[in-house]
Amino acid sequence: MLYMMISTWPMTASPEIARALIEPLTMASENLSRIGLLLVPGGDGIKAYAIYETVGDEAESYRELKAGYYNAYKNIDGYKLIIEPLLTAEEALPFLGI
Repeated sequence: MLYMMISTWPMTASPEIARALIEPLTMASENLSRIGLLLVPGGDGIKAYAIYETVGDEAESYRELKAGYYNAYKNIDGYKLIIEPLLTAEEALPFLGI
């Protein structure tokens, strides 16, 4: 399964984020593989999109992903995180009633 991690933080927190970014990027896990990371600067801060693919036990993979991000950034003022599961068109068909 794929997960989109959407992180936002104020520009003033960018140096702290950069230091903390090292930990999740190097998370060693057999259950997680990062597909991509994109940063969008602008407005009041930075928005980052990271896509991870989970393998094996989905619940355990999700817990690892969430814990890695939370532990790295929990003390940074203004940091926000949204985790969204992503579906392929084929996987989404049952949700569309097909």
